[in-house]
Amino acid sequence: MKLYSISKRPHIELSEYDWILSKFGMKLTSDIKEADFCYLGGGEDVSPEFYQEKSVKDHPSVHTNYHRDIQEIPQAQYAIKKGIPIFGTCRGAQLLCVLAGGKLVQHQRNPDYIHPMKTAGEDISVTSTHHQAQYPFNLNNDDYLILGYTENYVGDRYLGAEIKAPQGLEVEICFYPKIKALAAQPHFEAFFPSRTEGGKTSLDWITAQVKKYLLES
Repeated sequence: MKLYSISKRPHIELSEYDWILSKFGMKLTSDIKEADFCYLGGGEDVSPEFYQEKSVKDHPSVHTNYHRDIQEIPQAQYAIKKGIPIFGTCRGAQLLCVLAGGKLVQHQRNPDYIHPMKTAGEDISVTSTHHQAQYPFNLNNDDYLILGYTENYVGDRYLGAEIKAPQGLEVEICFYPKIKALAAQPHFEAFFPSRTEGGKTSLDWITAQVKKYLLES
């Protein structure tokens, strides 16, 4: 299988998706037309103009990279059109939520760097280096599947407005079936290679989700 990185930050990004290459025996390609799998990496905030109402102000904490937005969005849309599965980390996860028709929490309280995330099975350890989060709750129930979440870290979605998320959920991992995308807010590469049992468990968990939702579906 061939992996294509939609994001173009080679010196940083290789470390982000190196575990994918290793776990699934993939090879890199520089041509998206050859890709069997695509990756969207972390970085700056997605420009709010791509997901919010025009009458709402940006949160002062928002720091965007418009050049990345206009480069990455068309390529991600190409992958979606061709049915190529996409995995996104951090900013990449947020962009996938936007491409699925969701919105973003513009700013929220941030937990400790390593914190527990709830899943359908056991809680696992994840990283937290972000201040924005996925908000898929405006979508139809069939358009998203929450695989991992934390509670009560949600902050303001827009200036002067309280976000209303069910049970105060912060979406950490979400699958968007219509665009065949798995959006992971945490940086799981922080656990690869890991000498801790918690790190190994976390990496094994996300590897299983990639296999189940992107490679076998």
